Amino acid sequence: MSSEGIPLAAYGRDVEMARKLQAQLAPDIDLQLKNQVVHPSLTLEDALTEIPSMLVGSPVPPACGIGSNASRAEKGEPLRGTKIVLFGGAIPDEETEQVKAAARKTEGFNEDEVTWVRITKEELQKITWPPTPEAVVKVLKGKLVDLGLLEGQVR
Repeated sequence: MSSEGIPLAAYGRDVEMARKLQAQLAPDIDLQLKNQVVHPSLTLEDALTEIPSMLVGSPVPPACGIGSNASRAEKGEPLRGTKIVLFGGAIPDEETEQVKAAARKTEGFNEDEVTWVRITKEELQKITWPPTPEAVVKVLKGKLVDLGLLEGQVR
């Protein structure tokens, strides 16, 4: 694993949730797995272009202007691609499938190298509703532990 950690792309609807999720992931996941939300996409249009580009190593700055790739772009630093994509609970199944289909059509895409992580509304409702960044992080960490991408227990 590189010293910069494993980057994470996320597709969700809520800009404030994306900002808070970035902050919530940093203290725990950054220290253990060094995951970062380097690239949030907040609209289907953006997700259909930005996520496939990231998955083949040709990232573009996020249209929403947040995430570590946004700050990297501002500083003229190289952007990071990813192999882990998180879909938020507000994203309908049809849009999740559209993003996956767009990625599969992208030259250089390798499905075996990608981990798709879906957080459902039902999973979040078991913890709290409306969803909080803490609840999203708890579900995400549990899924990453189950996938073998994060060691330890979910608190």
